[in-house]
Amino acid sequence: MIVMNNPTSKVAVGYAIWVLLNLLIAIFQIGDAGVSSHLALLFTGFPAALPSLALKHASLQAVALAGALGLVQWCAITWFYKLWLKKGKPAGGT
Repeated sequence: MIVMNNPTSKVAVGYAIWVLLNLLIAIFQIGDAGVSSHLALLFTGFPAALPSLALKHASLQAVALAGALGLVQWCAITWFYKLWLKKGKPAGGT
């Protein structure tokens, strides 16, 4: 069993599972499920995933781009938050 103490790793693994689930939905294209998977990744990765709208909606490339950009965004947010806490600032921030 892998022990992950780093919060960025936990977010990366969790969001990667979310992306892979939506990629599988997009690959099998059952009805409008590809549209739903693209929108789900677009909303959870907003605003970084907005460039995926430039591609054909619900295509495998658009879903993969939205997932990759969302993953980068959430890992960066977690990493910056960890740096913020190391500086001794309160989590609620002023």
